[in-house]
Amino acid sequence: MTGLLLDGVRVEVLRIGSGPDALVEQLCRLGADARSLEVGSVDDVPDADLLRRVRRLDRFEWVVVTSKNAARRLTLWAQEWPSTVRIGVVGPATAVAVESLGLRVSARAAEGTAASLADEIASGPVLFLASANARPDLPDRLFERNVDVDVVTTYALHPRPISPDGAARLAAADVLVAMSPSAVESIYRLGEPERTGIAAVPLVAIGPTTDAYARSFGWPVASVAQGRDADAVADAIGAALGR
Repeated sequence: MTGLLLDGVRVEVLRIGSGPDALVEQLCRLGADARSLEVGSVDDVPDADLLRRVRRLDRFEWVVVTSKNAARRLTLWAQEWPSTVRIGVVGPATAVAVESLGLRVSARAAEGTAASLADEIASGPVLFLASANARPDLPDRLFERNVDVDVVTTYALHPRPISPDGAARLAAADVLVAMSPSAVESIYRLGEPERTGIAAVPLVAIGPTTDAYARSFGWPVASVAQGRDADAVADAIGAALGR
């Protein structure tokens, strides 16, 4: 998609965490009037607690991460990563986060979901570095195949209620971009009439997991972005708007 196709498009990106938003900056460069709305914050488990919980990393055959927030905690072991331990990721953004630490990704989810990542792993034990709010899809799938998995919480997500001003911004947008299932849930928690007004705005879901989560609430999804980069999101925005 070219910048001309995004000119004048008002985009609201619902995200977890604060700070600069690279996606919003890139969408603006493509011509959109894009802004981000923080709908939750990240609270990391202290390094010492995480190291104590994991103990020796080399006792695992795999370490799997399904988010950038979990992937960045691998920095605790990156300098002395055991050669016998492989890394599995759920998608491109998580892979980039892992590789930026100088580590190698051995498996990626074929369908971009935690459950499909589990299908890439034949044996364990597996260390799943997860959010406290993580869905059980991956460990459940591994348990079904008798693969040992140890789920260790690396961070917690704390919802941030959408203010009346924030709800008005969402309702006035041309398209919404939900970066995670938590972003979808933040909209769903709104009362009426705000929720009905926002439901009329086309929603772009980032990846199949967010798409499935939105649909489980009955929330309409206009299109699904196949990645988190600006080009993939811009293409999904164009599809959502029929451009």
